[in-house]
Amino acid sequence: MLKNVTYCVVSLLFSLAIAKPSGLDIESLILSTVPGGMSEMGITAKNFHLNVPAVAVFNVLRMAFVNLSAELFFHQVLGRLERRNDLHIDHAR
Repeated sequence: MLKNVTYCVVSLLFSLAIAKPSGLDIESLILSTVPGGMSEMGITAKNFHLNVPAVAVFNVLRMAFVNLSAELFFHQVLGRLERRNDLHIDHAR
């Protein structure tokens, strides 16, 4: 529960930080950054008459960022674990 509340607060703060520079409405930005699937967020944006393209683009960019940075993140974590515990983990590619 605390993790969900924390994620929503971070989403709200991020939305507030980029609202003015981006020129987008805060409601669309909040919907763009909260957890949820792309289709659900798009339908919700349409039902609330928000900026559907902006919500969709943010969700695509978020998905691309997570997918592209996941391998780098896990290599960093595995590298630290190897060094800390003097292990060797076979990194299959």
